[in-house]
Amino acid sequence: MFSETSSSGSARSLEHAAEQQPLLQDGRNRRTVDDGLSGSGLRPKAAEHIALKVVAVMYAWFSTGISVASIGIEAYYDIKDAAAAVIFPVAVSGYLIGTSLVHTAHVNLGWRGVSILVGIFHVAGGVVLSTKPPSYAGILAAYFLVGIGTGFGDSSFCTWAAGLCEADKISGLIHGSYALGCVTGPIIVAALVKAELGWQSFYMVLLVAFAVEAGAILIAFRHENAAKHWASTCPKESSDSGFSGSWKPILMCSLYCFVYVGTEASMSGWLTSYMIRNRHMSPSIAALATSLYWVGMVLGRFSLGPLARLVGLRLTVIVFVCTSIGLQVLFRLQASLPLSLCLALGIGFVAGPIFPSGILTMTRRLPKSIHVRAVALTCAIGQLGGAGAPFVIGVVAQTSGIERLFDVVLGLSLTLLLVWLWFSRPQPIDCIGE
Repeated sequence: MFSETSSSGSARSLEHAAEQQPLLQDGRNRRTVDDGLSGSGLRPKAAEHIALKVVAVMYAWFSTGISVASIGIEAYYDIKDAAAAVIFPVAVSGYLIGTSLVHTAHVNLGWRGVSILVGIFHVAGGVVLSTKPPSYAGILAAYFLVGIGTGFGDSSFCTWAAGLCEADKISGLIHGSYALGCVTGPIIVAALVKAELGWQSFYMVLLVAFAVEAGAILIAFRHENAAKHWASTCPKESSDSGFSGSWKPILMCSLYCFVYVGTEASMSGWLTSYMIRNRHMSPSIAALATSLYWVGMVLGRFSLGPLARLVGLRLTVIVFVCTSIGLQVLFRLQASLPLSLCLALGIGFVAGPIFPSGILTMTRRLPKSIHVRAVALTCAIGQLGGAGAPFVIGVVAQTSGIERLFDVVLGLSLTLLLVWLWFSRPQPIDCIGE
């Protein structure tokens, strides 16, 4: 990328200097200058190189959001709720395999190799899904492959963002791109169904999106080989003391994320089916409800900072979870379409700050040296909830009806409130990590 060796080494050194700030840091120690993108502390080419990576990762998470938010294929493939629900644990099992192998992949292949693996697994899953038509076993295999690719990408790109200056800003862009994909996916499905093109056409679109993703992240991380990764990270990891003495906040946050991700996955995965089968809405209107849920999620996450500064993190989550419970009850009791759409937006909005609040609470109680690994472990455990809750809902829907969706979600929300009340209790000063 750089034309001269001396300027290349200097620019990359400056880039590495910018890639040392933790992803989740206490506001008192946050650096407010040199964000790694403006070029104030980097040479133009180094800043351009980081910007290319940011854009590529944003697109990768956008395409992942499209695929995750668009599982609702019971009628098109003539399968029952319980069979469709198996997709969730299969996809998450692939995710966990990818996550468990990501460190080995980094040591042996570097960021470039991991980028290749993400592209290979995502494109392979897209190819299987776009066959005419895939068998049920083929569908499960495809989502398993996509899950492996997502596991590699999620863990890797979160860790990469953790080292950037203004990491919280970059992470917001990345997670916002994922939410945008979750908004876009149901809209694409609804448009294709309305045009009588069906899910097969959607999977062709998804295959193209994955192919573009594979090329984008490979180009962005083409210089990041295994030797570079080893030189920049492994010496630091070898001197780290691990999770010793820090398990309590990690386990509490893991339980919190397990319940929350289960709630979020249940809403995003089954709300479209609920609107079609319980409210008798058209697929386009039903997909709009899911999209509004994700739009609310984006808005809620953007509002977390001001709300936390105004009333505090603990009270913010308590108020938002209680509000979510009230909105869920109201959604279940009324049948008005306009009100249902507004409530879907509202439920998404109050759910938005819940997940990052848990991560922030945990990291404030841990030594900074283990933030990244603790967040990765917590998110992986959260994915188990994201697989289990939608599967339970699928089984319950097949036996008792899809209207039981909000019974399960309400139970999870009440559990979430209890866990948060315990997890967010004020801690003695000597219990908080330096």
